[in-house]
Amino acid sequence: MPAVENIYTGIVIARHGKEYLVEDTQGQRLRCIPRQQLAAIACGDKVRWQPQAQGYGTILALLPRQGELVTWSKTNTPKLLAANIQQVIIVSAAQPAPQIDMIDRYVVGCEIAAIKPVVVFNKVDLLTPPQRSAIESGFAAYADAGYPLFYLSAHHGTGIACLLNQIGRDTVVLVGPSGVGKSSVIRALVPHATTRVGELSAQQGRHTTSHSELYHLSTGGHIIDSPGVRSFQFPPASPATLAQAFIEFRPWLGQCRFQDCSHVHEPDCAIKAALSKQQISAQRYASYLAMRADQ
Repeated sequence: MPAVENIYTGIVIARHGKEYLVEDTQGQRLRCIPRQQLAAIACGDKVRWQPQAQGYGTILALLPRQGELVTWSKTNTPKLLAANIQQVIIVSAAQPAPQIDMIDRYVVGCEIAAIKPVVVFNKVDLLTPPQRSAIESGFAAYADAGYPLFYLSAHHGTGIACLLNQIGRDTVVLVGPSGVGKSSVIRALVPHATTRVGELSAQQGRHTTSHSELYHLSTGGHIIDSPGVRSFQFPPASPATLAQAFIEFRPWLGQCRFQDCSHVHEPDCAIKAALSKQQISAQRYASYLAMRADQ
């Protein structure tokens, strides 16, 4: 572990309140508190830190990020969910019912952030054959658009090997509403997983709940388990950026009669023509209209 003036590098693997669990290059973990002037820190962040008294450390600086997932509040305030990620695993399930609008917002947010979205449907073991057929029909739009789509039963291990292969050596974040079985997916992907926040709890003498945690995968990749998010909002986007974020629109963008076509009401719109020929999913187009109305 090379040191310069007793300063080290590490990765943030868990957070609770104002404290972060940092893992150094040798796999050792230390509770750290950041300097007050630092920007927001998230799981996956690479940091420079310095040891202090009583087993603590101080995070001195954030290293440059490559890929970050951010949600925005209604007042346009950003909240960082994960850093240095290459893929976002968007999880839904039969119970609670799939929230297609949230899935599409995550997908669009990923496209804007240049991060690969992966769509996962968990708890397939709870579906009857007719129910599964209906779910597969509704989710086919993602596969048709070219997104990786997986059907899992984390409880039985179904589809886990395929998802693990998809992740590979990347760092990914697992997102989705509470109740879809994200913790079960984590346990299936990382059988040796430990609760990092438990280390913080034991040291502090009280029970705590982590905001997010990072786990190492057998493939050499890493997975970040984010807390349940009731809603996700990508950053404010121009109409052109929003249309570009729907990848199935791209073959027809620039072919409308009007250069600034909204793809809503104008005549000779190439997107609406593709929609009428079922070359674009009606479900995804409806999501585009809803998101455009929100901007």
